[in-house]
Amino acid sequence: MYNTSCNLLTTMGVKTKTNSNTSIHAITLKILKEHNKPMTIKEITPLVLKQKKFSGKNPRQSISSILQRSQYVKRVSKGTFQLINN
Repeated sequence: MYNTSCNLLTTMGVKTKTNSNTSIHAITLKILKEHNKPMTIKEITPLVLKQKKFSGKNPRQSISSILQRSQYVKRVSKGTFQLINN
């Protein structure tokens, strides 16, 4: 994982620059942190794609899969995820 998702987004202070090496996981965590509310995959996907283009047949499914495996988010309902506050 990209430097433990940018050292958990610089210990949740965020301010992590997005570049071509930033992982989808880190970008998604940053988006959830900035919005500070549960978000659906449909809401998250276009925001991730604005910051990083990646090849794949189904970006929504890729992001969903990444979030389901993440230790930093929890699923609050079908297709909806929230950042876990440590």
